[in-house]
Amino acid sequence: MDPRFGFAWDVFSSGKTALKGGFGIFRNQLLHNNGYYQVIRSSPGGLLLNATNPNFPDPNVASAHPVTGVVPSRTYNPTGTAQGGAHVLPEVPATPSAMHWNLTLDQQLTPNTTVRLGYLGSHGYHLESGYPANTNTYVDLAAGGLCGTTVLPGGGRCFAPAGVHRLRPDFSGGVDFAAFDFNSFYNAFTVTFGRRATRGLGFEASYAFSRGTDDTSLGLRWRVNSTSEMRLPDGRRNTYHGLSGFDMRNRFVSNITYELPRWALANAFAAKLVSGWQVNSIVTIQGGTPFTAWVGFDRANQAGQNAPEQQRPDLRPGANSNRTSGTSAGCNNPNGSVAIAPGARLGTPDLFFDPCVFALQPRFTYGNAGRNTIIGPGLVNFDINLVKNTALTERMSLQFRAEGYNIFNNVNFLQPSSRMFETNGSYSSGAGKIVGTSTDSRQFQFALKLLF
Repeated sequence: MDPRFGFAWDVFSSGKTALKGGFGIFRNQLLHNNGYYQVIRSSPGGLLLNATNPNFPDPNVASAHPVTGVVPSRTYNPTGTAQGGAHVLPEVPATPSAMHWNLTLDQQLTPNTTVRLGYLGSHGYHLESGYPANTNTYVDLAAGGLCGTTVLPGGGRCFAPAGVHRLRPDFSGGVDFAAFDFNSFYNAFTVTFGRRATRGLGFEASYAFSRGTDDTSLGLRWRVNSTSEMRLPDGRRNTYHGLSGFDMRNRFVSNITYELPRWALANAFAAKLVSGWQVNSIVTIQGGTPFTAWVGFDRANQAGQNAPEQQRPDLRPGANSNRTSGTSAGCNNPNGSVAIAPGARLGTPDLFFDPCVFALQPRFTYGNAGRNTIIGPGLVNFDINLVKNTALTERMSLQFRAEGYNIFNNVNFLQPSSRMFETNGSYSSGAGKIVGTSTDSRQFQFALKLLF
């Protein structure tokens, strides 16, 4: 049983000004998390792995069951001759939950037009995500520590310099550790102006200014580069808390319907021809969503699942990661060849953002660039349709539709490639390039329907 609360107040008792608000807590079902601690993975030779109440990420520390008080076993035993990985889920997972609240003020301007000001907010907690828990061994260095041959002025995590030295050598594959302690936050201010259909004209226009941040946007534990996720194996949420993958700072949407006047003509055929027309339109203008620059190979020697996609580069001192306008200062590859020419124009399909603000981090370490710090292309789209309804009999009518999509043929781009480097340390030739569009080019379609 979760609380719900709502109210509506006629502020001046005039029926024209209303203040409304509400609050509620909502739960989500664990639809895909079945078979806790029964871990099955295939590997060469066929392998069944059973993990008996493991206490990852630290197998040397066990805690009592919150209900029974029994201290669980800490063993994970492979059966057969091959080694493999494991997918580990909590014995008693928390339920993903969210608190939602809103406050709106409605004001009637005329008998048929209103304006609404609103604030919306939400906080998600116990969200599911996780991290790889069977990486190479590592040490956390203090400021000035030596990682390989590199001094880390600010300290940081340093992985084993060569080979594979897994934290849990009994598993040669990855150990995917799930957790339910991730959070999200969303706040939005909205303005809506609308008119009820009167004398053939009705419309609504809405603008939202919002910001969403979280630790995980899609609840995935891998394939991070294509889902605005970034999983670091230390499991610390503050290393990847950032803008939500669906954060959209500005969004405007409007729709309009206009029914043309009916004409009373002496000629019945002419009257039917010029009457019954309706024009409808939808306009969408919105900002882009964020994405993350990622290294492209296992620079840290992490040796975890999808390690190249879990590592970010360094951000150069004083640089702005969201540099998507103006020109680039240019940068070279380690061999001296030009990676990005000085003066290259940014914000174009060939170079949407500036790769030169990023640098390859020292070997065996993570970079310091943040998650979801680059804002992708926005979207502008205009759709329109023309409808003609003609009554044939009392129960039968003919409808003609002419529909146009993206009628101004705006080019709306997909996110650019954010893989930054090749294994030899050179900048990726595709970094910052856009190779597709998010909407189709201008299209028209016509339809004739008999309604009865």
